Parts: sequence; structure tokens; C-alpha cells
Amino acid sequence: MQLNAFDLEVRGLVAKCWEAGKGTPLLLLHGSGPGAAAFGTWRFVLEPLAEHFNVFIMDMFGFGGSAKKPEGEPFDLELWMDQVRALVAHTGRDEIYVIGHSISGYLALRLAAEDARVKALVTTGTMGEHFECNAETEKCWTFPETREALKSTLTGLMFDTSVITDELLDLRMDILHDGVYGPYFTRMFQGNKQSYIDEATLTGEEFEQIKCPTLLIHGRNDVMFPAEELTLKIAEHLPHADVLLLGACAHLPATEHPERVVREVMAFFKKHNLS
Repeated sequence: MQLNAFDLEVRGLVAKCWEAGKGTPLLLLHGSGPGAAAFGTWRFVLEPLAEHFNVFIMDMFGFGGSAKKPEGEPFDLELWMDQVRALVAHTGRDEIYVIGHSISGYLALRLAAEDARVKALVTTGTMGEHFECNAETEKCWTFPETREALKSTLTGLMFDTSVITDELLDLRMDILHDGVYGPYFTRMFQGNKQSYIDEATLTGEEFEQIKCPTLLIHGRNDVMFPAEELTLKIAEHLPHADVLLLGACAHLPATEHPERVVREVMAFFKKHNLS
């Protein structure tokens, strides 16, 4: 797979982006946990999807290699929406598909509500509906200062905890504790974390504007962002949407069950005669 890197400037900030494959543009948008980035979320599904689509991935501002805001609140849904809109414009195409994970599921839903160029939408472990912040959600948006705190966060993110090895913990600790990322992430989710859930909630009117074929994928064992409080409630607003609940899966479907996710996504596109 040939992966081409490029920069995208939005409001004076530079976003790191990559593309691969040919065909209809497919945007993959990552979530917001500690250390989240495009490759970390999509690394296992990127190549098989690029065999069928012109896949675009991007580090959201404040994550990965993309810029951090020099001033103002790091948690900025409108900035992230502008970033996604800029990537859509960069494709130069009138038809695009989008897969959004977690908080970027909310961004993807909003994009589908406002932009008719979105012809198919997939979410994994998505936000977008109101729910009560729980102790596990708090962990996802709290910077892990210690190795044990990191292990606790990863245990909430993954169903199969056997993958949380000493090697993985060492690698993550080295990446997270560079002296820059930690303070920025802490500022991003400071204060009452319920407010971030409330902000990332679509209105009934926005849901009504989503007309494209939609597939909502969620892990049945997701304790941080529970399926019954998010995907199943969102499905009530989208009677045309397909819903897939994955067993033995927590908050990271594309990491925990990549082959299943690719298979279901491709079946979804085939069902709607999309290529």
C-alpha cells in the first residue's frame, strides 16, 4: 500500500494527513482518548479499505502530529468540524463516504447532516446522543499520570485485556509523557467532563437531516461509551440506519475486530450499491 502524506491548513493550524488507494474518497476520523491518533485507530483496517476506496486519514488538532492550539480552549468541536470540512474540500469530489469513531462519530454525523456530498456514513463506538458521564468515561478523558492509571484506562477501552502487555505500557508511557502532550490533554478535558458529552450531542433537527445510508457499529462491552445509551438511542433518530453490536468488544471495534469491521463495512456498501 502506498501512503501519501500531506498537510492541510485550517485557521492557521497545520493538520497532518495521509491518503491511500483509489476510488470514492473514504474519510476515517479518530477519537479523543489519551494518545489517540489516526494510525492508532485505523492501522488494522487502513490497507484492506484502501484496496477499494481512496482512503483519507488525519490527526485531529491536538492529537498525533497535528498542531495544538496556541491559545484558547483545546476542546473545540467547531475547529474540528472545520478541519473535517477542509478534508472534504481537499478531496475535490462530489461524493464521499465517512467513518467516524467515538467523538468523531459525532463529527461524522454532523457532517452528514449538513453536506449532501456524504453518500454513506459509518460510526464505531460513536458519541452524538446525551448520556451520563460515568467513572470509565472519566478515565478516557483523564491523562494517565502513572503506569497503573494507563493500564486502568486501557482495560476500559479493550475487552481482551491480555493485549495490555508490559511492552505496550512502556511504549505508551514513553509517547504520552513527552512533557508537552500531557498538560495539553489535561487542559482539553479539564473540569466537568459531562459538559463535553452535552456539547457533542446532536439536535433532533440535525438527526432529521441525515438521509444517507448509515451503519452504526458499537461494542456490546463498551463501558466508557455504552452502546445502549449512544448507538441504540441514535438509531431511534435514524430509522433507516443499520445497527451492529459486536460481542467481546469494548470501545475500539477497528482495533479489536478489524477483519469483522472491514467485512461488515464492505457488506454495507454492497447492500447500497456503493463502490
